[in-house]
Parts: sequence; C-alpha cells; structure tokens
Amino acid sequence: MLVLLVVAVLSSILNTKITDQEIILQLLLLTDLAVFFYLLYSMRNSLSRLGTITDTVHQIKNGLYSQVSIKSKDEIGQLVVEINSLSAKIKENQSKAKNVEKEKNEFLAMITHELKTPLVPIRGYADILLKGFFGQLNENQKQRVEIIKASSQSLLELISDLLDAQKLEVGQLKMETTNNNVKSTVEKAISMMASQVATDKIELSYNIKNDIFASYDEDRIIQVLTNLIKNSIKATEPTKGKIEIFITDSPSEVNVSVQDNGKGISKDSLDKIFHKFYQVDTSSTREKGGSGLGLSICKGIVETQGGKISVKSELGQGATFTFSIPKDKQTESGI
Repeated sequence: MLVLLVVAVLSSILNTKITDQEIILQLLLLTDLAVFFYLLYSMRNSLSRLGTITDTVHQIKNGLYSQVSIKSKDEIGQLVVEINSLSAKIKENQSKAKNVEKEKNEFLAMITHELKTPLVPIRGYADILLKGFFGQLNENQKQRVEIIKASSQSLLELISDLLDAQKLEVGQLKMETTNNNVKSTVEKAISMMASQVATDKIELSYNIKNDIFASYDEDRIIQVLTNLIKNSIKATEPTKGKIEIFITDSPSEVNVSVQDNGKGISKDSLDKIFHKFYQVDTSSTREKGGSGLGLSICKGIVETQGGKISVKSELGQGATFTFSIPKDKQTESGI
C-alpha cells in the first residue's frame, strides 16, 4: 500500500505542472507518510514480540521454563537473552533443589530406621525385667524400668511417625488396598485405644450399626483413627471427656468422623493443623506427649488413598475431624 502511494505521488509530481514549492510540500508529505507507516509497522512488530515475551514469562511463573524464540539486536533482543538465561537458571536451581530434598528425605528415612532398630531390644528387655525373668525387682527398681520402657515406647512412636512422614514425602509409603468393612475397622481402632481411654476414664463410643464396605488399606486407616482418637484424648479432660465416632455413607464415598467435647481449636490454627510439626498447644501437648506429626501423617495417608480430611472446631466447643474413603464399583456391590 505504501509503495502504491509513493508511486501515485511521484507520478503526480512528474505529470503535473506545479511549482517547486508545491513539489517540496508533496515530498514532505510523502516523507511523513513513509515515517508514519514505518513507525506503525515497528510498533506492531514490537507489540507482537512483547506479547510473546509476556506469554513466556507467564509460563515461567507457572513452572514451565520455556525459551523465547526471538532473535534481534535491539533492546528487546537483549531482554529476550536475559529472560532465557533466567528461565534456564531457575530450571537448573529447581532441579538441584528437588534432588537435595529427595536426598534429604531418603537420608532421614534411613536414619529413623536405624534409630528404631536398637530401641526394640531396649523395650523388650524392659518387659523381661518387669516380668521378673531375671529375678524380682523391688518397687524402686520397677519404677525406673517402667520409665525406661515408657521412654523407649515414646521414642519408638516418634521415630515411626518420622519414618512415615518421610516415606509420604518421597512417595514410598506402601498401601495395600483391599475390600474392608468400615465398621470392623472402627471397632479394631477402638479396641487398640481401650486401655488409654480407660486410664483417663474417657467415654469412647460409635454409632455404626450396618456393615459398610469400601476399598482401602485397613492398617493405615486404623492408624488414622488411632491418631485422631489420641488427639481427642489430649484435648479432653479426664473423667469428663467424650469421644464419638460416626460415619456418613454415600454411593461414592464413606465419611468417618471423630468428634470430641474438648477445648477446641482456634480459627488461626485450623489452617495449620495438618502441617508437619505444628502443635496447637505446645505446653500441654508436650506434657501429654506428641510430635506434631500425627495429623500430617493422617492427611498424607487419606490423600494417598484418594480421600480428603478436614476439621471443624471452635474454642470451648470441641472438634470434629472428618475423613473420606472413596468407593469403587466393586466395593459398592459388596454392601
């Protein structure tokens, strides 16, 4: 279009009898038009390249470390070189960080496993001493050995939690999914906690009347339930505490809830409750024992099996933890 316009103006100048002043004016007009169209082309080209750069930066922001395929020697070309260099550096650093994190998790998993090995015989020999296989102990000796046994048990539980947490981080926590009866699973968890509940004189009950089947790893779901019951025991007062387990059944999933009448959880803590090592009340938790890993592990186990876990609570109103167990077509037919 610009070429045709130039030709038209030149033809007009050659074929028309005009003064030198008019020729100069037309040439100036022609120059202005040429400059205008050149600037318009340059602006469109620059905007197009800037749009490409913007899209690439957006991809980098979302974790897709693309390279801008624009080559030029102007300022935009220099910007492209810097962006490409930055993208490559971020990608390299992220890769290194992932490798370091993986190695750290594998190292911690190995260390926790090695620490667990010598604790098993310590607890075993404490049991042997308390049962009198090497002679009867006086009351003072029994108290000391019981402290050894309780301390080794607490340390074993902490190491087991650390090991599970690290396995969840690296995706190595094994799940053996089979068709199970949710009612039976809850009863097993309650049976495992019966001694602790009786010691604190806390009421623990459930309202599951019918058999409900779903596909999950029973041992891991029992681990989730016992962790939630332990948290409820810590949150309630001895002789006054009440813990109830109930379920809601639907065609697609089973929801299991653990409700207590304890001290409750503040709103500020609700968003952090499932983070590793987070403890709502540090002083009381340490007094009763706890690593701050239990709920994090519960979340990992539930989500690994395709479910979700949540909590509802207000200070002074107790707390209700609910997790879901997805069903499939095979398990639905077994109900």
